[in-house]
Amino acid sequence: MDPTPLIAEEGSAFGRMFNVLPAPGETFQQIKERPVNHWNWILPAIVWFVIASSVVIMIFSMDSFKYEMKKQQEKAFQQQVDKGKMTQAQADQIMNNMPPWAMEVAKVFAVIATGVYAVAVPFFWGFFVWILCVKVYNADIEFMKAVEAVGLASIIYTLAAVIGGLLSITMGKMTHFSPGFFVHDFDMSNRSHMALAALNPFYLWYVIVLAVSISVLASVSLKRTLPWCLGIWIALRVLALSTPYTMNFVL
Repeated sequence: MDPTPLIAEEGSAFGRMFNVLPAPGETFQQIKERPVNHWNWILPAIVWFVIASSVVIMIFSMDSFKYEMKKQQEKAFQQQVDKGKMTQAQADQIMNNMPPWAMEVAKVFAVIATGVYAVAVPFFWGFFVWILCVKVYNADIEFMKAVEAVGLASIIYTLAAVIGGLLSITMGKMTHFSPGFFVHDFDMSNRSHMALAALNPFYLWYVIVLAVSISVLASVSLKRTLPWCLGIWIALRVLALSTPYTMNFVL
């Protein structure tokens, strides 16, 4: 028997990863009845890390980005001065004595954070997909099946990193593809500015695709799953914006 038709039917993790963009329902239907294939979340995580970390390194090499970072640091210190937590002299001393390798350390941490995100997001959102399928819609699916679906959908985050990164490099601004891009003198400590930055259309696209995954895995209509996913996404963004220590998680 010629094995070619079987291979074409099953496809590959690489093909499914990109097929999520034009046909998410078809992609999730392909993985629904098959045994868990860990490459369906590992491969997208690798692609996300390699591409997004490359974009991070390029952005950190830009003089305009270094200038923007310095401005954000100055604003953060000024807020501490305004709150009486340090004097202006102390803030000026810290800024003037900032070691030249500090930006390199920040770049390393940004690359590490990218790797953590690439692996953690499929499990984080996979939990919500799984709990909605099992507890709300009484579907019998494994947790790792939800992780598979979410991992495949994370190619949208990779696309967001590429387009947002190119936009930042071209325009010399810190904000990505969102309404926050149009804010003059964007301030990462300003809750309103960060709320606008959170409205990235790629993130909304990702949430819609997650709703499609639940619809397919649990065999229910999209109009039932979409409000749940949007509600969870909004709640998480509001929670992140509630404190200055978590606001960066909306990006």
